[in-house]
Amino acid sequence: AGQYADVIGDRKIVRFLRGHKGDVDKVTDLFKGWLKFRQDEGMDKIRENIVMGGMNAPEKWPNGEVIQRHSRSVVAPQGMVDKFGAPLIMEYFDIDFEAMLSDLSPSVDEALKMVRTWWLYNLECRALILEQLSEEREREAEIKATNGTKTGVLVQLCIIRNLQGLSRKVLSNPGRGASQEIMQLASANYPEMMRKCHIVNAPYIFDWAWSAIKAFIPAATIAKITVSGGSFMDALKEDMDTSVIPSSIGGEANLAENKGFPFDPELLKMHPIEEALEAPKERVRRPAFLPEPLLVHGKPCICDDELFFTPREALQPEPRSVLWMFASCASSQSRKLD
Repeated sequence: AGQYADVIGDRKIVRFLRGHKGDVDKVTDLFKGWLKFRQDEGMDKIRENIVMGGMNAPEKWPNGEVIQRHSRSVVAPQGMVDKFGAPLIMEYFDIDFEAMLSDLSPSVDEALKMVRTWWLYNLECRALILEQLSEEREREAEIKATNGTKTGVLVQLCIIRNLQGLSRKVLSNPGRGASQEIMQLASANYPEMMRKCHIVNAPYIFDWAWSAIKAFIPAATIAKITVSGGSFMDALKEDMDTSVIPSSIGGEANLAENKGFPFDPELLKMHPIEEALEAPKERVRRPAFLPEPLLVHGKPCICDDELFFTPREALQPEPRSVLWMFASCASSQSRKLD
């Protein structure tokens, strides 16, 4: 996997740690799986297409125009954030899944592969947006700081899922199977990207489906989700201004034009191992957003402000483990795992 901050950097590792209650042993295995996933799926090429190739919006991803006709998504419209600074994702579920598959390919299997590829672009794009915004805001915070304090920033998403028009066809196979696989991919490889999810206009048929869907979602994620029928505006206004709520659900925001997120290749450039190893000691810091406590072999470990873990001789981190990465690498950079 490429040596990018959004792939092997401290924020990515912290998202894994937060998503798994600071269990370093578990996260070590999951992180190895994350890197294997990137190699197996060719995610570095997808990343390059998004950042450098102009594929920065759902319509521009492979088969995006066809998929967007049936299942519209709007990803992080520029300047649209909730009261907590989380960029907005808007998803619509008035979809005829079988019709979409038919439009994509005569072969159901091939069509499902196309949908899966589109979602790989979707997940990677979201992660890149969060990495760029986190880096931008962290730099801004450091410039404003008067005492030299360095503050870690971890931006997350606010998602609105409009279920108006949801039909049983979406909840039946192959739609249900495809949705479950996508949720499992997201949970395993893109943890802690979501701050809040508002499911609105939920019809009665969603009630029984939600019971089944929850089995594939971590409890911590479920706690971030609110489900509402037609009376959802008050809940939305707690998190965002009316100017940010899409007009399609009663707000003021016009999402008709979505030109894509303006990625900055300089902010998202590769960080070679040598650069991380040769970084001056004062750049090594403990992010303020680390979960407490971190667990190593089931026991809490101690953090300080200079190195990520102390005492190192007591913890004896295994080489090339996540713990070793934290203890050895500079801010926003980390060593590549085999």
